[in-house]
This record gives sequence, C-alpha cells and structure tokens, in this order.
Amino acid sequence: MPGLTDLQPITELTEASPLPVNVMAGPGAPLVAELASAGVRRVSIGTAITQAAYTLAKRTATKLLTTGSYAELEVALDFSTINSLFAPLIDRRSRLQRTQPPTASPQANLHAVTE
Repeated sequence: MPGLTDLQPITELTEASPLPVNVMAGPGAPLVAELASAGVRRVSIGTAITQAAYTLAKRTATKLLTTGSYAELEVALDFSTINSLFAPLIDRRSRLQRTQPPTASPQANLHAVTE
C-alpha cells in the first residue's frame, strides 16, 4: 500500500484481507514494529536507500567543490567493512554451487528454446 501510513486503516485492511499486506514506508511512516503489530507482513522502502545515497553524493560533491573539504567522507565505510557485508552472500553462493549439479550453458538453454 504505497502512501498509506495511518495505522488505523492499515490495521483494518490487514484484518479484512485474506492476503498478506505489504506497506511502502518512508519518512513520517510508523515504525516497522508498529506496522508489524498492525498486521503488515512486509515493509518496503522502495528506492529510498538509493535516493539517500545520491543525496549524500550530491552533498559531498557540493562541499568539495565549494569549500575543498572532505568532511562528508569521514562517515564512509572502509573497503574492508564493505567487503565483509558481501561475504555471507559469497559464501552462500559458493555452497550452492558445490551442492547443485552443473546446469547447461545459457547458449544451450537458448538453443533448446528456439528449436
């Protein structure tokens, strides 16, 4: 439910719907715990993280160009931390590749579809 942030109608909707209710939230929306208490099954923030990253990039570039300051970069994660965030995904992918039989190449799949 994009844009719906009032807990009362959300609660009424979750109680009336036989399907799980998802809410697109953002600034001004209830907390995730409040939405969960209202029966919401999934909370999405859409493109908000990307928008926040672009906002930070713009602010950083503006500060650098206008004052020459690198101050905005002081809160940046170092590469080691960033890489460690991906380690669980890489480990999971490696485990899956070891446990699953090899699949046909994409070209073989394309060939089979076009026959």
